[in-house]
Amino acid sequence: MECLSLRSLPAAGTLLKSLNHRLCLSLLLALFLGACGGGGDGTDSRPGALSLAGTVEDGPIAGAIVRIVDTDTDEVSRLCGPSGTGRCETKTGPHGAFSFEMAEGASLEPLEVVATGGLDTETGADFTGIALRSSLAHFAGLEESITVTPATSLLAASLHSGESPAEAEQRIRSWLGLKAGMALGASPSSDPELLKRSLLLSRLALELRQVGIADPLAHLARQAGEEPLVTGTGSLDPGLLADLGLDDAQIHSAQKLYSALCGGSQLSPATIFKQASIASGFADALGSLLEAGPGSSLSEETRLAVDEKSDLIADMVLTAAAEKTIPLDGVALQRITRYVLFSYGLSSLEWLEAEPADFSALLVKEENGLPVPLEADPQIASLAETDTLYSSAEPLLLHEIPGDDNAKRLAYYYGSDLSHLYRAEQLTAMVFDDAANDPIMREVAGGKAQAGLLDEAASLIATQIYQSQVRADAYRDLAKSLRDFGRPMEAVEALDLAFALYLDIIEAKGKASVGKDDILNLQFLGADFRRAGALERTEEVLKYIESLVPYLGTYTTYSRLLTGTLKVLDAHLEDGDLAGAMPLLDSLYAYALETPPNESKGKSYYGLKTFYLLETAERFADLGESEVALEICDQLIAIREDDGLEGLTLDATWVYVPALVELLYRAGEAERAFALAETIPDTYVNQFGSTRNGTSYQTKAYKLVATYEALISGFDAALVIVNERLPADTDKIEALTYFAVNKGAEYIALAYILDGEFALAKRALDAATQLLATLEPSSDKDRYVQLIQQGYAKVADLYGEIGESDIAAELLARGEAVLGEMAEPEYLVKGSADLALVYDLLGHYSTAAGLMEGAFVAAESFGLGASAEDGAELFEVLARAYLEMEDFTGAEAAIERFADRSMAIFDEGTDYTGDDHDDLAEDEVDNLLDAARYMVQAGNRAGALAIVDAARDTADQIFVEATRIEKYVDDKKDHIVGGYADAGDMERALDLANAIPYAEDRYLAIQAIAEAFAQQDAFADTWVANVDTDGDGRPDFFNPLASEEDILASGLELDEDSDGDGISDAEDLRPLFAD
Repeated sequence: MECLSLRSLPAAGTLLKSLNHRLCLSLLLALFLGACGGGGDGTDSRPGALSLAGTVEDGPIAGAIVRIVDTDTDEVSRLCGPSGTGRCETKTGPHGAFSFEMAEGASLEPLEVVATGGLDTETGADFTGIALRSSLAHFAGLEESITVTPATSLLAASLHSGESPAEAEQRIRSWLGLKAGMALGASPSSDPELLKRSLLLSRLALELRQVGIADPLAHLARQAGEEPLVTGTGSLDPGLLADLGLDDAQIHSAQKLYSALCGGSQLSPATIFKQASIASGFADALGSLLEAGPGSSLSEETRLAVDEKSDLIADMVLTAAAEKTIPLDGVALQRITRYVLFSYGLSSLEWLEAEPADFSALLVKEENGLPVPLEADPQIASLAETDTLYSSAEPLLLHEIPGDDNAKRLAYYYGSDLSHLYRAEQLTAMVFDDAANDPIMREVAGGKAQAGLLDEAASLIATQIYQSQVRADAYRDLAKSLRDFGRPMEAVEALDLAFALYLDIIEAKGKASVGKDDILNLQFLGADFRRAGALERTEEVLKYIESLVPYLGTYTTYSRLLTGTLKVLDAHLEDGDLAGAMPLLDSLYAYALETPPNESKGKSYYGLKTFYLLETAERFADLGESEVALEICDQLIAIREDDGLEGLTLDATWVYVPALVELLYRAGEAERAFALAETIPDTYVNQFGSTRNGTSYQTKAYKLVATYEALISGFDAALVIVNERLPADTDKIEALTYFAVNKGAEYIALAYILDGEFALAKRALDAATQLLATLEPSSDKDRYVQLIQQGYAKVADLYGEIGESDIAAELLARGEAVLGEMAEPEYLVKGSADLALVYDLLGHYSTAAGLMEGAFVAAESFGLGASAEDGAELFEVLARAYLEMEDFTGAEAAIERFADRSMAIFDEGTDYTGDDHDDLAEDEVDNLLDAARYMVQAGNRAGALAIVDAARDTADQIFVEATRIEKYVDDKKDHIVGGYADAGDMERALDLANAIPYAEDRYLAIQAIAEAFAQQDAFADTWVANVDTDGDGRPDFFNPLASEEDILASGLELDEDSDGDGISDAEDLRPLFAD
């Protein structure tokens, strides 16, 4: 019979539905669960076989992987199973029991039972990453009554060091304060004193795991000396606890637990353990809320108050959990802690001074208009069911190996401690600010949903996100995934929850205070309902938006409505959803007509109204509604001529006239269009009395018209407009190609290329080439801009796009000739880089490399006499060009020079005047962060880290603390914490974050690190995969929605060795842990 894995079972259930049935299913399956070499909770023995059986316990530890290991070789014994040659490994059942069949006559002397992982079903202790051991020699003659406990683990570890069994037992008993003769191999439940010590050892092991001790119980065995840990007074020696490696908080937690175990409570020891562990977690969280910053500590009085309140919370949490076991020291307790802190208002700190009776009364929240006390909150039991994680370092059983099963690979990764989403979530335990944590948890929930873990994502949103805005956005994310995975009804449920939250936000602040984001949220929500097939909900959302219009009294509030409507409209048009777009376009038109005037600096004019009427007209024209577009144009012209205000609208809106000219022309009103263009003045005085240049508006109008004419009537007609209306050859060249260096603003040739009309594009480029030959710029700057940047390089690039590589290469050669006429290194470097980029696109790699080498030499020579800033700028130009050409070796060299030059901007030994000291230091840091980002793009993370270190050294010299901290972390610009995170060194990022003295900034830094984890994507250019543990370019698994065709199109191949350790995933017991 094939061995099964509980973790391979698919998730089931609907949105926000309790997952209790899965636990029941797991328990039922456990009754039938077989193992490859043994069995859980007993198996039938074959005749002549040696039967071994026992329990793994502190309380019963279920789901632990149990192996028989040969201590001479440290290998799993192969003396088990029907053949007597199978691996001796199994998994404990729900009561912690295990059994093996071994080959007849097998010697037990060198063997020991090793149990890893599992959950104590009585205390909730999660033993992931903790090994429990028991020497089989210790159970000679008792092979079917083996116990594997914390005490036997200390004994087994001591025997490894060569100590005799009698000496080891006596030393351990003495250290633990146990009476002489107490059998360490006995079941902890058989003796109250042994049970107390067992629970204490478990707590110490869990604390040691938290500080990074690899084998906590073996560590305890080595530390167990002659001085007793448990003193004659029944307390723990704090000095010995410190020697173990515990900090003050952990020592306090251990002492408190042992005191409670010995205090004569009527509660069971397991309940005391649970209560103490949960209380310890809440004490840490509440204490962190009160601490001012790194290195600060609580007063004794405050610590006692925190302990008191934590005990009360723990009691209520246990009551709410009812029969559910809360897995301690893991994700479940962390989520429960966050849920209680934020759902019950404990982050406000009002609780600190409350008396116990009053405090209990505070822990009541309102849900659907009804009070929900903490001790009766059903979410606690739901969160208690959160799955424990795989430790990637722990070997799997043979039948659990995911192999090439994509679903199992995905489930194993997201269920492991290596998951990027788990690592992001862990950081929220360090931050007690929902404004910082909620965006992280939205990322985590979204990532889970995209991986198909939809029920867990729903639970995270409901219990781990507290700000209404973020929670609503998260529900919309979830709805998309539910729709993608074929669960449309649940998608609508999620959108309903988002709608209710958005309405709560608006009603709470009042409709008169509605913001742009509010409108945008609602309009995108309406689009989401439409995609989910809930058209009646879409109508409901749109009607609500219309109800807000009377409250939008100013142009600022109208701006929010108009911006939101336009964004959602364009999203529909991008998707080709005309049915969804047209009602929004009609609404945009109505809203634009009602828009009040801009009020600024005491002036009134229709700026916003003009802009949005113009945007509306353009979209009507694009959809073929030329009559409506012309009607709007007429309205715009009338408003500009007579605004009914102060007459300022005309001169406030010349910037919009080029688009208006084009619209008139498209509507068949050519004469009116040209007449309007001719009214654009060379200079004018705007609404605020400032003189402005209008010439560029007129030339832009003619370029737009010429481009439209080219597409409609042909190139000859367009060329007439270019030649007649644009006197300057540089303007003609631009009209024949595209705006400046911005390919997003196409004119004739590029418009033809995008339309697939390559022959017509060539005619436009030929004309541009002829004009280039007539230009005679007089300065190196003009030679660079006119003849190279917006000349030969630009035109050659477009020739390359239509397949005319020879002509393109000839133009680039002319560009090289221009370089020969230039003396200024700055323009020589920039021109060389521009030409090299196009040569590279054409496949002329050696020519491109030669140009870049020459540019490098020019940049070096320029740097000798230039300022550090100017010298750095040129190497940044080269670094960007090399990166674009994917020449990472050249890029690294240029980036190193860029960083070197940048490090000369600021000199800490110089006595600067005024603000120069900090200003120059800031400039240097900004440059170095850019250099580090480029180095990451070049694939050199080690080099990037060195540069970020240099940036930090410079930032440390900044005098003004607020400025210095902004270099460490900033929510608007690149920062050092982010630099470390981007370079992959989360530890250094976290060290710097923790050193920031102010909670708000510290939280912002941790949020940045968490978001870096949550957004990790090894294949950013495709949705088909996103995880690559060993970084070899092959994914660990594919998106569950990816078809074979999608995967084939991506060009990606599944990684047969995900951790890159040379062991195939089909055979690797630790598939994500490099052995």
